[in-house]
Amino acid sequence: MGYLEIDTIVRFDQGIKSDVYNALDIRLRFQFSFAYQKANSRNTVDFFKKIEDIYPLKQGIKIVQTNNGAEYWGESLTKILRRERLSITLSILVALRLMLSLIILFGAI
Repeated sequence: MGYLEIDTIVRFDQGIKSDVYNALDIRLRFQFSFAYQKANSRNTVDFFKKIEDIYPLKQGIKIVQTNNGAEYWGESLTKILRRERLSITLSILVALRLMLSLIILFGAI
């Protein structure tokens, strides 16, 4: 536990584009999503802070897995990860696994 996968998806609703950040801890069956106008490192930091506030484990998040998207690389996010002593794992398959897990947990995206 404490293993969090994070990815973004693009959503269009009535012609308006938003980038939806998704976080998932498969073992805990914890899922959190939040939409922003665009995906960037500032919004990634904001999303991560929101997750920290509601994550159900007292011992917190230990590993964050993402793809290699530009929104995950910025000085602010790197500082948070170092401060919290978190490791970040990059994977090109995280998006596929995250979407599959959401489908399994909730029946649809």
